[in-house]
Amino acid sequence: MKVQLPPLLITQGDAAGIGPEIIAKAFRDSPLDMAGCVVVGDVATMRRASQLTAAPLAGDEATPGTPGAGEDVCEACSGSGKLSDGKPCPQCGGSGRVMRGIGGG
Repeated sequence: MKVQLPPLLITQGDAAGIGPEIIAKAFRDSPLDMAGCVVVGDVATMRRASQLTAAPLAGDEATPGTPGAGEDVCEACSGSGKLSDGKPCPQCGGSGRVMRGIGGG
């Protein structure tokens, strides 16, 4: 029987420090390892760190903050973040969401 682990909470640390960029790079470089992790901190700080590190999520067609792009439901897992076998979706890194070009962007 597989045990469902609770989400791992990661604090961003000092918004002016390197913590937010390290977290953004971890999500960018190891999305499957970061599946189930939740960042606790300021959303604007984390978005800025993601933009500074050019850290789109796995499956993203655009870097967050790109004009003409928006968040969408991952088609591979129908937004659940998991595949039918219960494993994290590699397309969205387990988030259930991807960035896509919208409105001709």
